[in-house]
Amino acid sequence: MIGGGLTAIDTATESLAYYPLQVEKFLVRHEILVAERGEAAVFASMNDEERGIALEFIAHAQAIRAARTTAQREGREPNIAGLVNGWGGVTIAYRRRLIDSPSYTLNTRKC
Repeated sequence: MIGGGLTAIDTATESLAYYPLQVEKFLVRHEILVAERGEAAVFASMNDEERGIALEFIAHAQAIRAARTTAQREGREPNIAGLVNGWGGVTIAYRRRLIDSPSYTLNTRKC
């Protein structure tokens, strides 16, 4: 995200929260289509760019699924944020320090 305003902050936050859900939904839909049509037919309907994105989404969703399964077996919360950050996460680029941003200085509670 470029900027330090509320829109940049909200977009970054939503991106971190929504990406895991998006790829998990994609994987479930992909699995349904593969069961109905076969993997070759599903990928045949995609161009190279779409196929690359699909494979990345599938790999990320499978990693999230594995993290959830392992965490459940171990009785802990999965570290989904760690996975997302490992894939690049979200960066907020602001011309100064983030704490100098009006969205931060005007909307942060100070104790």
